[in-house]
This record gives sequence, C-alpha cells and structure tokens, in this order.
Amino acid sequence: MEQPTSVLFLWHMHQPLYRRPKDKFYLLPWVRLHGVKDYFGFAYHLGKYPRIKANFNFSGILLDQLLDYVQNKATDIYLELTKKDPVYLSLTERNFILKRFFSVNKSTLIDPYPRYSELFEISQSKKPKEFTPQEIRDIQVYFNLVWFHPLTVKEDKNLEELLKKGREFNEEDKLYVINKQYEVLSKIIPLYKRLLKESQIEISVSPYYHPILPLLSDTDILKRHKQTPPSPKFSYPEEAFWQIEEAKKRIELLFDFKVKGSWPSEGAVSEEVLSLYKKANFSWIATDEEILFRTLNKDEPYKLPRQIIYRPYLFKNLLVFFRDKNLSNLISFIYHSWLDQNSAVEDLIGHLVNIHNSVSYKKKMVLIAMDGENAWEYYPGNGFEFLDGLYQKLTAHTFLNSETISSFIEKNVSFPRIEKRLWPGSWINADFSVWAGSKQNNYNWQILVRLKKYIDKKKNIFPPQKVETLYSYLRIIEGSDWNWWNTYEDKSGGFKKIFSSYVKEICRILKVKLN
Repeated sequence: MEQPTSVLFLWHMHQPLYRRPKDKFYLLPWVRLHGVKDYFGFAYHLGKYPRIKANFNFSGILLDQLLDYVQNKATDIYLELTKKDPVYLSLTERNFILKRFFSVNKSTLIDPYPRYSELFEISQSKKPKEFTPQEIRDIQVYFNLVWFHPLTVKEDKNLEELLKKGREFNEEDKLYVINKQYEVLSKIIPLYKRLLKESQIEISVSPYYHPILPLLSDTDILKRHKQTPPSPKFSYPEEAFWQIEEAKKRIELLFDFKVKGSWPSEGAVSEEVLSLYKKANFSWIATDEEILFRTLNKDEPYKLPRQIIYRPYLFKNLLVFFRDKNLSNLISFIYHSWLDQNSAVEDLIGHLVNIHNSVSYKKKMVLIAMDGENAWEYYPGNGFEFLDGLYQKLTAHTFLNSETISSFIEKNVSFPRIEKRLWPGSWINADFSVWAGSKQNNYNWQILVRLKKYIDKKKNIFPPQKVETLYSYLRIIEGSDWNWWNTYEDKSGGFKKIFSSYVKEICRILKVKLN
C-alpha cells in the first residue's frame, strides 16, 4: 500500500526586543498587534481542524514580550497615544499618529474600511493641526481595530458592531478595543499549551534574540562567499551556544514540553552551528533547500533533481530538513495577489500531488517553512479563506497527510547520511549578505567585537548582577533585525534607535568610549 506524503508546515514567529534599556514603554507595537492578529488567530483557526498538524517556531525574546504584556500590562508608545483623548494631544503627538497609524498594508487593512481609507487620503494633504479630534479618534480606533483576526471579530458582537458603526467612535469604543487586545493576548500561551497537549502541534525554537548563528561563531565565514568580513572579526561560538541553549530552556519551562527542533534564525546554518545544536541536545533543525543543493554541487546546484529535498539527511548526527522554497514562497509572496483564493488552494494542492506522484522515496515529506506573521497582512481577510480552504482539502485528502516534524521522524527508522562539507548560508541567496559584508553592517559587527572584549576584560571588577546585565544587553544587539534594517528601509527609524541605545548603555556602565 502506497504511503501518504507528509506535509510539514513550519510557521516561524519572531520579533526583536522593542524596548530600550531605560524606557518605560516599548518603542514599537508589533508584538502586541501580531499577537492579537497572528499568534492567537493563526493557532485558533488551526485548532478548528484537529486533523491538521503543524509546527510553530518561536524566539525566546518574542515570548518574553508577549508575557510582559499579559502579566505586567506592558504598553508601547503607539498604545499610549491610542489611549490619549485627541483633545489633549500635542501637535507632535498628532503628527506621530498621522504618520504612523496608517502603517499597515493599504489594500487589505485600509481600503476595505471606507472611513479609514478616507482618513488616509485626507492625511496625504491635510496638516496635522487641521484634523478634528473626532477624525484623530477614528484613526486611533481603526489602527487597532483592523488587527483583530476574522475569527475574533466573528465571535465578538461588540467588535462586529464597531466595524458596522464605521465612524464617529467615542472613548468607550476605544477602551473596548484596547481591553479586548489584552484579553486576546492573555489567551495565546494557554492556546498553544492546549494544542501541544492534544498533539496537534509541535513547538520548536529559534535562538533567543534571533542572531545569525554562523556569524556569531565566526564572521570570517563570509570569505566562503567571497564577501568582505568585518575586521577585527567576531568569533565567539560560546555566544551562539548561549543563544541556542537558553532559547530551548525558555520554551521548555514555559510550555512544559521537551524541545527537539529549531529553525535557526533566517535558516542560517554552518557546520559549526550544527555541532552547537547537537551539543545542546537537539534532534533536528530546518533550513532552505539551496543549502542542500550547494552542499552537494556548489558550482551547478540546479543540475540536481528536486526530489532530493523531499527527505531529511543526517549531518554530524543531527537531522536536517530542507524546505521547499518554491511552495513556501508561493504562500509567502504570491498567493495573496490571486483574486480567487480557492484557485490558490487548488494550485498548492496540485503541486503537492505532483510531488507525491513523482518522487520515488517510500516515505517522503514536503517541508513548507516560512514567516508565520508578516505574510497574512497581504491576504484578504488575513489569509482566512486561503487557510480554511487548505485545511479542508488536506483534511479530506487520501495521500497528503500533515504531520509534526517529530512525528514524521518517529515513523522512520533510518535516514541518508551526508558526509560532505555543509554549505554555509541562509534562506536568502544561500549566504549572509543581508546581515554582514556591507559597510554599515560590518561597522555594527566591529562595535559588537569591541563591546564583547570590554565586557570580558572588566567582568571581574563588577558585581555578578551587573555583569549579567552587560551580557544580556550585548546579546540583545547580536540579533539579526538591527542589520536587516540597515539593508532594507526602516521607515520608523526605531531599529537604529534601539541598537544604539544598548550600545550607549553598555559603554556608560563600562565607562568606555567607542571612537
């Protein structure tokens, strides 16, 4: 009897730390807003299809921030300006709202709402001081209201009524939206715990502060790609190991669940990183298909047959899964633009059926690994129609079977072993050029090197608690996002502010200057 093909979904969730060391509030609102829309809504939707299995991957610092909102009623600058009655807003605060409270995808989160769309158009020409308090209040409400997942709205009559009302919101309306956000945030961790207990999901981890592990281990790895590394180099494998091990501990403590796997930040891997994962007692990791192709044929990778990505391989006694980049990217970047979402579902199912029919392995799998947060903002209805159709099709399918990754491993006795040298790279271009090699990014790595050396040199003259603080600040800015937003446009400017604030605070504590 022919075995079904295992479809392995891996949804990666992460956010960097959005609070500067001396701030009371978070600088950016994305943990709160994605929590309301994606971290809760995505898993809640999945829970309505108990036969659909999936893997959710979290970074430690994302979960820390979610818990901060829930346990400590944490807040952010955007939320504080939402709470404020427009009558009492300063001109600077009005300007901030008009500049930042339309920071959503226009076609899916502004245009469907006539009043929000109208206010956006007005904001393009009207001066901040010319807006009425009612217009500002409507903007405040809409910026927060549109982030609720469709299922949350469907099950809350008050949210439905607010959307029907559509304009002329009052302060009570605004307060309801804010309180509802906190209510949804409080449900996230219990929801994942329930789905874990029911064996519908597996939880894996990314390194704690989401660093690019091969670069922490040795930035000279850029030479493998004929790119310019920073000088002096950053080469601290122990930092990479800390990020891996502490993330694992954090997840296991929070969910009472033995973590077995990881999506390394940005799928970035190297041989040394695999050794660190094995040392931390991981069973599997996942990365991009191009890593496998270049490992087996670095000069002409695309001459290899695609079927090789549809099973995992043992490298250094660690099982490595390689995602199907084409299918992952279809969901991430293409299907949202299809006018008929049912056709998008049929297209994906068709690709999966073709893989099932054409790949010769007895037990085969297809890994779809992608960002679980940002893609859905570009879909109509936050991807509800697409995902709902996909779940229905897979539930009824006879030879496509969704599984957790560890479940797939348990059902297989042996796996092919590859002795070749693993190609170092990430999911983007199979290299690390987004995060190092440019003048600005290399400058940031030079800062990290100097700070690490200063801390190591002076750690014996400070009390243990202060030393721990210094290392935690350093590890925060080892994260990938600060350099990502050097490479890509950061319209808020917040990422550079946060990175710089930790550099300055480390220097202040150490009483050193970076020339």
